[in-house]
Amino acid sequence: MKLNPPVWPGPAATRTRPPALWKQTPEHFLVEEVSAEPTSRQGEWAVIRVTKRGITTATLTRAVASHFGLGREEVGTAGFKDRFAIATQELTIPARCARLAPPLLEGLERWKVRGYRDHPLRPGQLQENRFNVILAGWGETEGAALQQAWQEQRPTGWANYYGPQRFGPDNANWPLALAQLQHPPPRAQRQRWPHNYLLNSLQAQLFNEFLRRRVLSDRFAWLEAGEWFAEASQPREHLQAEHSGPLELTRLPLGPMFGHKLEVASADEQALLDEVALAPASFAPFRAPGSRRAWRLPLPKLETTVQPEGLQVKFALPPGCYATVLLEHFAQLSEPEEKPE
Repeated sequence: MKLNPPVWPGPAATRTRPPALWKQTPEHFLVEEVSAEPTSRQGEWAVIRVTKRGITTATLTRAVASHFGLGREEVGTAGFKDRFAIATQELTIPARCARLAPPLLEGLERWKVRGYRDHPLRPGQLQENRFNVILAGWGETEGAALQQAWQEQRPTGWANYYGPQRFGPDNANWPLALAQLQHPPPRAQRQRWPHNYLLNSLQAQLFNEFLRRRVLSDRFAWLEAGEWFAEASQPREHLQAEHSGPLELTRLPLGPMFGHKLEVASADEQALLDEVALAPASFAPFRAPGSRRAWRLPLPKLETTVQPEGLQVKFALPPGCYATVLLEHFAQLSEPEEKPE
């Protein structure tokens, strides 16, 4: 199986997508996590709100673990934020570390103890991510066209693919993970989920291919009997469809993030596993249980403002969604070949 490019649903499939330059500087890509849970004045884990510039979340968490003498699993995060950005997010560390000075790390611009909680942060434990980006060179005309295209796309929704940053340089991560699952290394050499980034990449590749085939077969807004969905008002409660039929945007169809505990729900999902010679049990040596991810989402509210450097675009997305993918429904994004630090 190769890494196929996304196929866009609805009007995005036939609309001319104009080119757009973005991420010309980190200041052109701002992202802020909105926490899903309040904090208290005491707890076993300290919640730290940080702002980073030009470094990955993985780099940050490794530096924090090293600075405080912690294991990597003792630094919790709700999500991974882009390197080439100014990103505000939260992490958790043992409460005893909150009284100590933060690490001296280039790119770590803000460190504030927000409070305490009884459990460490885990992936997805946030309400939403708020994006504020600049499309360089775009102005009033492009802004009006984007607003119109956005409205035309609303009845269809958008395809919640994983972005290219999930797959590593040259898309090399997921084939390595596939080889590991087909021929597991010795137990001591296995990096287990959720910190096995190669495995995460393979799960994302299989999900993207599943979604791509749904769009190509004109079943982007269709659910087969036995497949899974969630009500938009209760996205964490997964339900199984009793009958085949079209879906309203208030219901979110859920595709596979394969793992050893995930029930294969359809012939589409089984076909993907067969093509890569895997079974749910293949994920057990790496303790990857599997989960489900919405493949179709309603469009968020869009705000646009013309700025001297380009069109400012603001919107919010649920956890795990990519601003890159949403905007690619409407524009052909390109980044500078050489990015300033």
